[in-house]
Amino acid sequence: MKQVLIPAAFNPAARTVDFSNVSGFVPARLLAIVNSSARAVIYDPTSFGLGITSISGSVITLQANVAAQGASDRVIAFYDDGKSAATAAMQPALNADGGALSHVTNFPSTQTIAGAVTATDGGAPITGATLPTGGSGLTGWLSAIWSKLSGTLAVSWTGQSVAATQSGAWSVSVSNLPTTQAISATSLPLPSGAATAVNQPVLNADGGSLAHITNFPSTQTVSGSVSVTNLPSTQAVSWSGQTVGVSSLPSLPAGANTIGSVNVANYPASQTVSDTQSAPFSGVVAMTAGTVYGAQRSVGVLCTSSGNVQLQLSDGSGLTLPVAPGWQTFPFAVVQIVAAGTTATASFFNLK
Repeated sequence: MKQVLIPAAFNPAARTVDFSNVSGFVPARLLAIVNSSARAVIYDPTSFGLGITSISGSVITLQANVAAQGASDRVIAFYDDGKSAATAAMQPALNADGGALSHVTNFPSTQTIAGAVTATDGGAPITGATLPTGGSGLTGWLSAIWSKLSGTLAVSWTGQSVAATQSGAWSVSVSNLPTTQAISATSLPLPSGAATAVNQPVLNADGGSLAHITNFPSTQTVSGSVSVTNLPSTQAVSWSGQTVGVSSLPSLPAGANTIGSVNVANYPASQTVSDTQSAPFSGVVAMTAGTVYGAQRSVGVLCTSSGNVQLQLSDGSGLTLPVAPGWQTFPFAVVQIVAAGTTATASFFNLK
């Protein structure tokens, strides 16, 4: 005899249906299982992918992926108990409400509705609507209610989805879709704190007395006359607040870019070096290693024991030179004999 069973539990995450509440349950007698809340068949032995993967006692594991369904959904099983006749005692209570609620036996088929339907226009219920002659079902009732309305119809139908076809003034037509629509907000109130001209800070605090560059760091076009009185001397350019890096300077020509070279045929013999200014020295300042001095035209070294002399030049760079016993002059603007890098025994002099 065919029966409708309500399982003891449904676990979508584990894909299990528990029939421990059915005495003498035989899994092979299951005909189908339906999740009526989700309107989905979750077990059908005649359909691919809707079978059973395993059985443990009265608990079956489904092939169907039911993870998206709810554990509280109403699950109904169709079962053949193997008996030839059904009695009231054999049937489980399908509707646990004891008949207090109405039940739809042919769901999800279209239902014929009779009786009273309450509709509102957003306020009090509308009265005086009667079913037209020959009318039936929900369509007939809606027609009757519509005849009493002059505005928008709001229908409340608990638990059911009602499809309605709009007509008349309900439609909104936009003739130039999909073109972008212009929206004007000139008449709309601005929120508190909205940006208006009054609320904007003064961008240039100088009041317009200075020139401002709006497209920095792009190249600027300079117009007007510039007077330079000391050409061809090097000009000092000041750019307040700006950093100029090597990457912004013109590239050097391709090839071996060198400052110059000096060929010494008799190295490591002592070399005679003349001052670049080819003028006599006007004075001398004795230097102590490790002490900082003002830079002069050249530096002289009177060496008594060979070694290295480490010089710190006026630009902060360093230079280490080998020296031999005797007097040697080097055309460098030296501010310090660095003691840490000097191994030669010598006396040092800044030559003016």
